[in-house]
Amino acid sequence: MIYLFVYKSLGIDIDFKSWLAVGQPIHQNFWYIIALFYLYEVFAIVYLKYKKRNSGIIWIGISLILYIVLILLARYGSHWYNSAFAFIVGIFWWIHPNIKVKVWHVLSTLVAFGISFLLKIIGDYIGYQIISVVFACISSVCFFSFIYLLFSKLQCRKNKLSRICLFMGKISYELYLYHGIVFLCVQKNMDLVNNDYKTAIAFGVTLLIASVMNRIDLFLLGSKV
Repeated sequence: MIYLFVYKSLGIDIDFKSWLAVGQPIHQNFWYIIALFYLYEVFAIVYLKYKKRNSGIIWIGISLILYIVLILLARYGSHWYNSAFAFIVGIFWWIHPNIKVKVWHVLSTLVAFGISFLLKIIGDYIGYQIISVVFACISSVCFFSFIYLLFSKLQCRKNKLSRICLFMGKISYELYLYHGIVFLCVQKNMDLVNNDYKTAIAFGVTLLIASVMNRIDLFLLGSKV
């Protein structure tokens, strides 16, 4: 509703018919919200039955395959599914939070990411979409696993930088949800301001709005899991 109001106020036409036809929601960032809605609905249904069990990951994986097939059939952009399987990474560490991270874990995921990403590029080059899709998903899983393992190994939560990262992580959903509309408003209403200043202003305002909305969300919905 906020986006509809702002778009109308700025005189931007909204083509509702194209949303489902070409996979372009009212704002380019909204594909992420739609994808998250699907993933968390599946997550809730699966883990109401399986609780914190590995078997639930299998059903999540099946639902992700179905999701990707539907996206491909609809001919939506690859950004709709490239990082979808990274969702499983988060679930795995939610189930197994006490695994001791070793150096070889970090290095192996980095190597796996490099190999899978190279194979994705090869798939793109030779025109085999199935190869590209499969290794795009694998590379995203490897990349996010590498980042998580690296930060865990370095024990970043004990320094000041990690506190900033943790704070940004807490408000990441709100940042993603509101940054598009803030940047749009700044671009439309600050014609005389240098682009670098526009970016800085938009980021600052987005950070403020995201922080406030995160607190409101926590108040209305309770603590996030």
